[in-house]
Formats: sequence, structure tokens, C-alpha cells
Amino acid sequence: MYEINTPSEFEEFHHENYRPLRSRTWFIKQEIMSDMVEKINSFIQVSLQLHQRSKGPIHLVSSESAAGSLKVGLPKPHTVIAIPDNFTFGPLGKLDKETEQKIREEWLFDYINDEQEEGNYASKFSNMLRQIDDIVDSIPIYLWYGNNVAEQIGIRFMVYLLREKKNTIYLITEYKTAISYTSQLHSEQIKKIFEQNKDVFPLSSNERSTYIEEVQVS
Repeated sequence: MYEINTPSEFEEFHHENYRPLRSRTWFIKQEIMSDMVEKINSFIQVSLQLHQRSKGPIHLVSSESAAGSLKVGLPKPHTVIAIPDNFTFGPLGKLDKETEQKIREEWLFDYINDEQEEGNYASKFSNMLRQIDDIVDSIPIYLWYGNNVAEQIGIRFMVYLLREKKNTIYLITEYKTAISYTSQLHSEQIKKIFEQNKDVFPLSSNERSTYIEEVQVS
């Protein structure tokens, strides 16, 4: 942690020119911490937008564990974006809206309480939405999903989030194995599945509309 006294110092800040604060303890309210994280992520997003370059296709998946599997198994370069949630339970709604995120976060905290600190859900979800917002139109997008409730809901939500994007979208779900969850695939399976399905027919306009309508009426 470093001490910065003026806005001009912040603009010119470089950690090598400052001495970090030591032997101090800080206590920050959760809501203040969440606001700080949100502002920091906003600055990071601006920086990424200014320096964004094509780094291969975009892969979206409905869980963080599945995202880890894809990052290992997919050929580079690529970008993997995960929905930081499990849609098996709880209120859904239009989760690209802050009010709906708050309703779901409170429900999860009250009834599931998976040891995630209150406020972290909204921060992680907002960061995921920023990543999707930053996708440039020229990059193909691959949506991975398995034969289970969470990922079936997730595929519809992902298409809904991409409703304003002009990118070509492909669905990858032809696992041809007994595996029902993307996270259960090992790296060689992921590589093979992608090679076999990367040039399949893209999602049509009518198919996109169907998925989007299913989210909007839920």
C-alpha cells in the first residue's frame, strides 16, 4: 500500500518511486471496499480499451471452474470469460442490471452463503460484464455449455448479454461423451472438441432471438 496525497501524484504514480507503507493496519467497511474495487476496475477497463488488440477468439462459459479448464486446453492465443455464478438455484432476472444483481446476491448470501463475502458477487459480475462489453466486433465468439441446468440457463444468458454484439457466435456442446459439465473435460478433450467444432455453422439471427426472448420472459 502506498500513500498518495494529491490527484496529480496519482496521475504520475509509479510504485518504484514510492516507499510502501509498513506496520499499519487498515479497516474498511465492506460497502466502501466494494466501491473502491468498482472504481479500480473501471480504470482498468479504460486502459484495456485503449490498448486492446486481437488476441484470438473469445470463449464464454458458465462457470469459473470450466473457464480454468478451457484456459489450459484451448490453443493460444485466446481469451476466456466466465460467468462467476451457478444458475442452478436462486432468483435470476436480468442480471445485467445492478438492481437484479443485488437481489440475487442477497438471496445467495441469505440461503446459500458459500463463504463469499457480501459485495464480492456484484464486483465479480460487473467485471465480467465489462469484459463482454470490451469485445471488438471482428473477433469470433465461442459459447461452451454442457447438458445440465446451470449451463443450459447460462447459454441463454450469455446470448442475451451479447445481444448488441455483431460478432459471429458459435455454440460448442457436442461432447459425444458421458460428461455433462464442461469443467469435467480434460485438456486433450477440449482441444479436440474445439478443432472439430470451430468452423460449424454460426448461430443464426432467429436462434439468437429465441435465446434472448427466453431470458426476457423469465
